[in-house]
Amino acid sequence: MNINTTFWFFDRISEDNLCLLYNGDFSDEITNKLIELSEYNINNIDNLSKMKKKASFLMAECFQNIVRHGESVDGKIHVASNEGFFLTKNWQDTYYITSGNLIENTKIKDLELQLEKVNSLDKDELKTLYRKVLENEEISDKGGAGLGLIEMARKSGQKLEYVFKEFDKKFALFYNQIILKSNIEGNMRPDCDFEINEAINYHEKMVDEEILVIHKGDFSQDAIFPVLKIIEENLQRLKKDAVS
Repeated sequence: MNINTTFWFFDRISEDNLCLLYNGDFSDEITNKLIELSEYNINNIDNLSKMKKKASFLMAECFQNIVRHGESVDGKIHVASNEGFFLTKNWQDTYYITSGNLIENTKIKDLELQLEKVNSLDKDELKTLYRKVLENEEISDKGGAGLGLIEMARKSGQKLEYVFKEFDKKFALFYNQIILKSNIEGNMRPDCDFEINEAINYHEKMVDEEILVIHKGDFSQDAIFPVLKIIEENLQRLKKDAVS
């Protein structure tokens, strides 16, 4: 990563209390470490600690959503091929969680209909829909993905932001962003107003520069260990791909 890229990211995250960007594969080991690091950072910020349980739940739902909808171009891990992205970002009392994964173009319409349905409902209507889906297993044919989207909207109290971005003739990148705010009222937007397109810019920059992880936050041993494990896991997987 050259000095211009370093400054590009520094300029954009300098006012964040914490920021974690990851571009790569989502194995169980890596997702666990991403959540572990995010929880550690949350615990060290007073106005976020009360949101830890909800933030952890939403991060887990994001990863489950990636597993449910995610695809791989060839079944192998290629960090630079733009297949997976995760972001957690805190600015004042607002917490952002963004994920990105490949999805087959043929599945976009159904997923978009689910998202539009979820975003059209208020809190009570979401609760009713959740019970209906739970009882009848409707809305999705992929292991309860509809339930995950409903829970993201319910727990965050916000509309789900999403973008489908062309990848190639068969796949698109599905980006999803959740906003979590302390003492939020109704659908009020945070002052920072970090748009999902800015998160996509982060991901594209990481892909262009072949960057695996960016972390702004605590640099104690407890914080750095998960980062090192994430790097180690990716290196091991890349080595396996190279010899297979």
